[in-house]
Amino acid sequence: LKAAAQAGYLLSDVFDMDLAESSRAASALMNKFGLSAQEAYNLIAHGAQKGANQNGDLLDVIAEYAPKFAEAGLSAEQMMQALISGADQGVFSIDKVGDAVKEFAIRAVDGSDSTAQAFKDIGLNAKEMSSAMAQGGDSARAAFEQTVQALLDMEDPLARNQAAVALFGTQYEDLGAAALPILESMFT
Repeated sequence: LKAAAQAGYLLSDVFDMDLAESSRAASALMNKFGLSAQEAYNLIAHGAQKGANQNGDLLDVIAEYAPKFAEAGLSAEQMMQALISGADQGVFSIDKVGDAVKEFAIRAVDGSDSTAQAFKDIGLNAKEMSSAMAQGGDSARAAFEQTVQALLDMEDPLARNQAAVALFGTQYEDLGAAALPILESMFT
């Protein structure tokens, strides 16, 4: 507890982060990914050092989207890599990156005709992808990675855009051409 408090104060001093907000973000990392308090605070500091807090929203994004990244079978490190990559790619708000993952996690299991068609358009079976995402863990992570790779492999940019919007929602539109490299960065 003492080490966690010290880490929170250090984030406050070095990165001007609110103590209560950093505690909330660290708790989300601990609860959703099984990190220790020290690991959670270190990961937050790493993200801030790498530019993911450029708009002061890193803590909110972690607290809000950690559950969806975890549901998608992604690790805390993969989540942070996506947020850092988003900042590196010039995304105005890394919230868009978190929201894209959230939208995919929702749409991949919604059973809608548009989702099924999007999976078909990228050469994947919607029922298999939906089942894998619903299982969570390694199955969900593999399905997520396979989806991103299938989109990257598409040669027709218009067809890629249509399928990606159907799978990631308007967040894909907001992220633009940087969306897939940002998402791919989680798996490299």
